[in-house]
Amino acid sequence: MIKPNFFGVMFLSIALIGCSSIDSKNVHSEVLAPSSISGQTIEFTINAGSGGFASTGTWTVEIFDTKNQYLVTGDTVNTSNTVGVYQYSANGNKGKIYFVDSAVGKGHLYLTYTSSTSGTYVADKLNHSSANQSGSFVEQKIIN
Repeated sequence: MIKPNFFGVMFLSIALIGCSSIDSKNVHSEVLAPSSISGQTIEFTINAGSGGFASTGTWTVEIFDTKNQYLVTGDTVNTSNTVGVYQYSANGNKGKIYFVDSAVGKGHLYLTYTSSTSGTYVADKLNHSSANQSGSFVEQKIIN
């Protein structure tokens, strides 16, 4: 039985961001969350899940340029296809997505960027403390 992925659960709440790197002058520079996720395609790899959410597998979310909508494409083994709407905010190295998903309902997706295009995530379902998912993500390059 295919369980809804948390972004297939969400999407997307993109993001808790947080990390620093050392440049050639040994000066720390912080990786910041993007100010917008509109137009992004992001691939998620699940490391753990509970409360009815997939504990393994992958899912990809395409975030549309308009209307704050997204489409999740699941791996069809562990995660399913879903659609929804979202609101995104960023603060420093953290991003947060509030979503309403066709399979999961209402929830959050938090992304932590460890580079400008990848990092880790945690997702949850509102009012269901045992329903969560975590893993890693990477933004996909779009070739025109």
